[in-house]
Amino acid sequence: MHIPTQSCVLYLWMCALTFVKSEECTRDNFISGNLYNSNFDTSKLDATYPLGSQVRVGCSIGFTGFFKLFCTLEGWKSVGSICELRSCGHPGDAPFAEFDLVKGDDFVFGSEILYKCDIGYRMISRSNTRRCVALGWDGVVPTCEPSRCPQIVPQENVQVIGDADEAMYGNVVRFRCRQSSMILDGPEEIYCDENGKWSDKPPTCKELICEEPKIENGRVRDFVSVYRENDIVDYRCNSRYKPVDARPSKCSKVGVGAEWVPKPLCELVKCTLSQPPLRGTTYVRTMKSVFLPDETVTVTCEADFWIGTPETSQQLVHCRNNGNWDILPICNEKRCGRPDEQGVAYPWNRDRRGQTRPLGSVVRYTCGNDYSPTDDRSEATCTGNGWTPNPLCEAKCSPPRGYSSLLQDANRWEWMKKLGHTQTYTCRTGLRKPEGVQRATCTADGWMPNPLCEEITCGTPPAYDRLAAGPRKWTTKPGNTQPYECMSEYKKPEGVQRATCTAYGWIPNPLCEDKCPKPEIENGFAVRASTGIYYYACNENYRPLIDGWWHDVSCNGDEVGGRIRCIGEKKCGQLPVIPHATLEDTANDDYKEEQHIKIMCDRDYKLNTPHITCQAGKWNMGQLLPDEICTPNHTPCGPPPKVDNAVITTAYQTEYLSRTIVTYQCRDDYVMGPKDSLTCKNGDWGENVIHCDKCCQDPNDEALPTTADVEEEGSVTTGTNPDLVHDVSTTSNKEVEHSTSGP
Repeated sequence: MHIPTQSCVLYLWMCALTFVKSEECTRDNFISGNLYNSNFDTSKLDATYPLGSQVRVGCSIGFTGFFKLFCTLEGWKSVGSICELRSCGHPGDAPFAEFDLVKGDDFVFGSEILYKCDIGYRMISRSNTRRCVALGWDGVVPTCEPSRCPQIVPQENVQVIGDADEAMYGNVVRFRCRQSSMILDGPEEIYCDENGKWSDKPPTCKELICEEPKIENGRVRDFVSVYRENDIVDYRCNSRYKPVDARPSKCSKVGVGAEWVPKPLCELVKCTLSQPPLRGTTYVRTMKSVFLPDETVTVTCEADFWIGTPETSQQLVHCRNNGNWDILPICNEKRCGRPDEQGVAYPWNRDRRGQTRPLGSVVRYTCGNDYSPTDDRSEATCTGNGWTPNPLCEAKCSPPRGYSSLLQDANRWEWMKKLGHTQTYTCRTGLRKPEGVQRATCTADGWMPNPLCEEITCGTPPAYDRLAAGPRKWTTKPGNTQPYECMSEYKKPEGVQRATCTAYGWIPNPLCEDKCPKPEIENGFAVRASTGIYYYACNENYRPLIDGWWHDVSCNGDEVGGRIRCIGEKKCGQLPVIPHATLEDTANDDYKEEQHIKIMCDRDYKLNTPHITCQAGKWNMGQLLPDEICTPNHTPCGPPPKVDNAVITTAYQTEYLSRTIVTYQCRDDYVMGPKDSLTCKNGDWGENVIHCDKCCQDPNDEALPTTADVEEEGSVTTGTNPDLVHDVSTTSNKEVEHSTSGP
């Protein structure tokens, strides 16, 4: 009985303990239960709560919500909502910018947005992001301002069109050269990009220069490497090729660049045929449409068609070297147009321009005044040789107006003649026939000459513009004389003082003659200008001795001065000037094709080509310029070093040949050191050992002016002004030395 009693007591105690525990709720039970969410803040919860307790559960930082726990016999019960992320609302728009959500899915705690300025704007705020924190969005809405490009400072000869100082994104500035003879070297326009940078560097202006064109199937005949504005390139196409454009190609400004206008191009010389042939035209045994020079094709015309002449129905046509057919290979329909003769009237006076009529057409016609039909029925027929009869109308001449007062022994019926008839006649006293006329002729326009006779008078003399002084009115009768004077470049014929009117005009004729006779030029011709200068050019296949296609010579006293001579176009005239060189055979001025002229360079210069050659009338120097033929053997030196209180006793140069010696001379009151000269050695003057020392000076004397003072006054120079060097040298007895002798 004792053991069962103890067991019963233990059981009751355990039941009582279990009941007490069941009346409490714990924090651990909540955390481990299904009501818990990681967004809750449980740091402030007690470990246990008695039955019936109400507990407000807070949210972690960045979360929000209203959540209560109730401790019941069944454990924790809840009301309210769980903790959710806290919203920061809209972050705010930035002018000229957009933003993207770069972290998170909404504007809630922990999310982050990134602002980006619009194209052409830049961020000036320190930060371009905002984050949603517990108290809302951090920072401020950033600011964007327009991107600006740096100021453009163009070269002096470049003109800027547009805002080059305050340019913003999208602004465009354009450039052009202030001088029309220059072109842009760089872009014609640039723009300010979204990053505040210019799209390209500003251009510069350079001289308008065209390079030698590369001509396919042709070659340039000039020995020129650089062409300037308006220069014309002389080129020739290869055999069987011809220029595309007959105009000369000129170096021209096109837009902002330099181009050849028109572009020098060569095309194959060819003649073309229309395939298939035009109506009425047949080509004999050929189907091709392109022919080379000297090739031929036979053209046959169908009935009522002709080629060459209206009587020809078949013709062999040749392709010429210029790409044209000697006869157009097209058969023409035989038709009759307006008769090509005088006096024809109806019906052709009513036809439209270019209107023709087919073969066999018969029309009745009339003739104009002073004409009559040659056909009795006044009918014209269109034939293969044109209108028949031929001519359709015949002109008739009636007596000329006023013939009785002009002619001796005038007979009316003698002057009623047909077209082409000639008539002898004699003019009355005081009248004469026009110069060169012996007989009168009946023409479609009446009797010729008209009038038949004219009064014998002297009018304005020929070459009137040569007179310096004379009567205003020159019209007078034979036998009268007039005083006159010639212009300075003309003279009266020897022994003549006055002009005399004769039946044959003024004597002498001309009244004034050239002081200098017109030069007789073999293979050429000359034209005199009003200034007295003769301009001359050469005949085909010849050219002047001096370069160029024409030249001028002036009148010196009674002679024409200057070298007037025409040589073959493939010969060469005067020799080119080649610095530092001697050319053989310089006495000659007429050099033949492929003739070589030997070149000898001066001492200390090396020869880069042994000779020049006459080719096609120009001197071929082997692609070298004249100053590139003889070049120094050694590297030249620049100006010698400056020495205080001294000058160099020769004129200033920018370059000195190797082994050139320059001598210094001290100013007054200074003496030269041990050495007074330096020698250029392959581009180097060596160590400067020249110095000028002050002579002995009384301590009481005032200090002499410094070199800089003297130079400022312009009385002493260091070799930059030859005139000042001469002034200093006259004050010293030192000998001026300068040597360019070789080793």
